[in-house]
Amino acid sequence: MKLTVQRVLTIGTTCLAGMANATLFDRGHGLFYDDVLNITWMQDANYAKTQYLTSAGTFGDADGKINWNEATAWVQDLSFAGYDDWRLPAVNPVNGVSFNLTYSDTGNTDFGYNLSKPSSELAYMHYTNLKNASLYGPFGIRNGCGDNLPDQCMLSTLPFSNLQPAEYCTGTEIAPNSDSSFHFNTAVGLQYGSTKTGDERFAWAVRDGDVSAVPEPNSFLMMLVGSLSLLILGNRYAISFSRNF
Repeated sequence: MKLTVQRVLTIGTTCLAGMANATLFDRGHGLFYDDVLNITWMQDANYAKTQYLTSAGTFGDADGKINWNEATAWVQDLSFAGYDDWRLPAVNPVNGVSFNLTYSDTGNTDFGYNLSKPSSELAYMHYTNLKNASLYGPFGIRNGCGDNLPDQCMLSTLPFSNLQPAEYCTGTEIAPNSDSSFHFNTAVGLQYGSTKTGDERFAWAVRDGDVSAVPEPNSFLMMLVGSLSLLILGNRYAISFSRNF
């Protein structure tokens, strides 16, 4: 059942108007559903670190950083909140046909800044859901964030926890079976590519589709009363039927 109140993401009064159309729904148990991308995000954006510190996880280190091969293995082995079908965020061609790997700061290619369309799940989260900034605006205009303090581009991380101002892995290869994959840098809002076995990055787990929300107490009570009523009516009908015959 979809929650009746949409979770509004805020970071100061200046962001309230921009957040009014956010599309994240709190499903409880550390899960948030995005009804535009139709995926569920883990609330802990660095669960590899949390897992490592609490249970001596197999992959990565105490910071949660892992390379692409480790990240894909980690997420395939992940079980959380009763689900075991987690994956890394995906990237699809922004033009809907094929990847354009030329740099752009207008969001019209798959390398660069301001990719606010749903084609890239991490970029869509950064720019559209969280209303975060980029190091460069369209046409090379420097926004100012990222100068010495890169997390200034991350105006908001709410309602998520442990979201790092750094590079995050995606699950999408630059080309099938290639040695490179896409990554997204939340510190400056940049989507780019790199080798799978190169620098270690962070990993944020997602899964396809919605999850079952816990019913609100009043709704749960109404469901229980309704079920009991049907059971009582059914029993009365059965008794009446048996008496007639």
